[in-house]
Amino acid sequence: YERSKLEGIKPSEAMKNTYDVLRYTLIFECSDKSDLYVDNTRIAFGALCESFRYKLDYFRNYWVVPNNPYNGVNAGMCLPTTKFELQVHTPESFDLKNNAMHDLYEQIRRSGISDYEKESLNAKMFELSSKLRRPAGIDTLQIGEDK
Repeated sequence: YERSKLEGIKPSEAMKNTYDVLRYTLIFECSDKSDLYVDNTRIAFGALCESFRYKLDYFRNYWVVPNNPYNGVNAGMCLPTTKFELQVHTPESFDLKNNAMHDLYEQIRRSGISDYEKESLNAKMFELSSKLRRPAGIDTLQIGEDK
C-alpha cells in the first residue's frame, strides 16, 4: 500500500512487482579463508534456475553496494504464478538484519523524523554492519543479468 501511494499507482499494480511478500532465507556460514558462502549461493541459484526452472528476475549482492549498511544477497524469483524473494545471509548478517538493524530501520521510517535523527540512526546501522565478517570471494559473486 505504501509503495502504491509513493509511486502514485494502484495497489494491484504495485503488487505485480513486489517480491518480498513471500520471502525465503538461506543461511550459509562464512569464513575469511573459504568461499563456502559464495560457492553455496552459486549452487543454490544454479539448482533453482537450471534444475527447477525458476526465473531469476533480479539479483543484488548488497555486500558490495557502497553507502548501504545492509549486507546480504537478495533475489527476485518467480514461477508463472508465484513471485518471491530469496535472501542469502550468514548467521551473523541474518541476526543483525532481524534485530538491531531492523529496529533502527523502523525508527528511520517514522513520520516526522528529523534529518539529524535519520543521519544518527543511519550511522548506527553502518557501525553495526561494519563489524560483520565479509565472506571470502564476495566481491566476485554475481548471478544472472544484473551483472
